[in-house]
Amino acid sequence: MASPRQPLQTVVNALATLRLFTVDREWLGVREVARLLVLNSATVHNLLRTLAATGLVEQDAETKKYRLGLGIVQLAGTKLGQLDVVTAASSPMKALLEKTRETVILSVLYGDDLLYVAKLESPQPIRVASRVGGGAPIHASAVGKVLLAFQTDAEIGRLLRAPLKRYTAETVTDVRKLRAELQHIRTHDFAVDLGGYIPDVHAVAAPIRDAGGHVIASLGLVAPASRLPAIKLKTFAALVKDTARESSGALGYKYVGPQPTHARMN
Repeated sequence: MASPRQPLQTVVNALATLRLFTVDREWLGVREVARLLVLNSATVHNLLRTLAATGLVEQDAETKKYRLGLGIVQLAGTKLGQLDVVTAASSPMKALLEKTRETVILSVLYGDDLLYVAKLESPQPIRVASRVGGGAPIHASAVGKVLLAFQTDAEIGRLLRAPLKRYTAETVTDVRKLRAELQHIRTHDFAVDLGGYIPDVHAVAAPIRDAGGHVIASLGLVAPASRLPAIKLKTFAALVKDTARESSGALGYKYVGPQPTHARMN
């Protein structure tokens, strides 16, 4: 019998089962789950049947395979609704979308990973694909570098342990160059990505702070390079910074310094 301080193995196995499902691995059968988790098929069958009864997974009647159910969506929606930063940034993000007509993303750190917690998609035919629950590399994305820049030196060192993955020819993998860029972000309160994560995709991001001044999220604007060229970055950066500051104000942060620019698109 497990002690009160030890996690229940059945619950651990159930959660591990749910985490196996990804965008690229939508459907899984009992044998596949058993192999991936090194469990016997009978145990996995009972786990999946119980999860299906709660709506957390659903089964295909023909293949008998399972995928995540709508119960997961309900839980995720509840959690997102509990995030103060999502509520605070909602209206400012909508205003930014209306001004720019480009995709707006709100991100947080979840452990060592970047997590998108809100997104407003560009109405334009050609746009950058992303999804809530997805993410991007911390060292190669504008939203990631903003969050990285305001970590402690020790945490930055841990997160920038070499070797850093190169995603494109523009990805900066030299830690010294990255540290210099992080200092620039702290000074100017925004970060850019000029094709460092996805070729021909540019982005600009700014930090969102809570009432105590701690950076808790990053707000980013992402677009094809043709619509977000380097020559227009100053204008877009001002818009994103204004939006992030407005979101921070909704969380109780009092910005001290030059007033927001209220930049407009040309």
